[in-house]
Amino acid sequence: MKKMTLPIAIFVAILGCVLAVSANVTTMKIHGSLRQEQFKRIKAEQQLQAAVNDIRLMKQQLTESRNALDGIRAILDSDRNASDALQAQLNKMKQEKKSLESQVNTLMQQKQAEAAAAADVTGQ
Repeated sequence: MKKMTLPIAIFVAILGCVLAVSANVTTMKIHGSLRQEQFKRIKAEQQLQAAVNDIRLMKQQLTESRNALDGIRAILDSDRNASDALQAQLNKMKQEKKSLESQVNTLMQQKQAEAAAAADVTGQ
C-alpha cells in the first residue's frame, strides 16, 4: 500500500497543478473579457455624453435661430404695417389729387365761361 500511495499522491499533485493552471487560464480569460466589456462600456458612455452635449448645443442653436426668426418676423410685420400706412397715404393723396384736379377743371371752365361772357359783352 505504501507503493501505491506515492504514485497516487504524485497523480493528485499533478492533477491539482493542471487544475490550478487551467483555473488560472480561465480566470485570465474572464478578466480579459471583463476589461474589454469595461472598455466598451466606458467608450459607449463617452459617446453618449458627447451625443448629449451635441443635442444640448443643437437645442441652444435652435432656440437662438427661433429668436432670430421671431425678430425677423417682427421687422417684417413692422415693415408691412409701414407699407400699409404709406399705401393708405398714397391712396388718400391720389383722391385729393383727383379732387383738386376736378376743382381746377371746374375753375378753368368757369374762367372760360366768364371770358366767353366778357367777350360777348364787349363784342356786342
